[in-house]
Amino acid sequence: MPEWVLDRPDGPLPGSRGSDLLNLGAQLAQVGGDWLAELTVMASRAVTAVEVRYGGAEISVRVPHSGLVTLPGVVGSPDDVAEFRGFDDTGALRAVEHYRPLTESDRRDGWPDESLWVPQRLP
Repeated sequence: MPEWVLDRPDGPLPGSRGSDLLNLGAQLAQVGGDWLAELTVMASRAVTAVEVRYGGAEISVRVPHSGLVTLPGVVGSPDDVAEFRGFDDTGALRAVEHYRPLTESDRRDGWPDESLWVPQRLP
């Protein structure tokens, strides 16, 4: 994590191209046969709520004092893109960021497991 995370900025975040949200990455884990992505985003003090859409699900949470928001998402497809939407106290949209936890490089390497990249047949 960048050092400035320890002192949550009031306005646009460093390295964010002027946004009040900045994706800090994701981790993947296999749990009970499903792949989960742990999605982490940093919000400036201007953002008080974050909505995350990923894998067909939507989760909305209040931003804690630290500004760090970490949420789980089930990987429905390796091509899923997470969408983070940041809102202020009035409910106004302040920022939208997108993040794809799995990349074409991951696909070529078969990471984290080749089975993740094989299309699933419907019963």
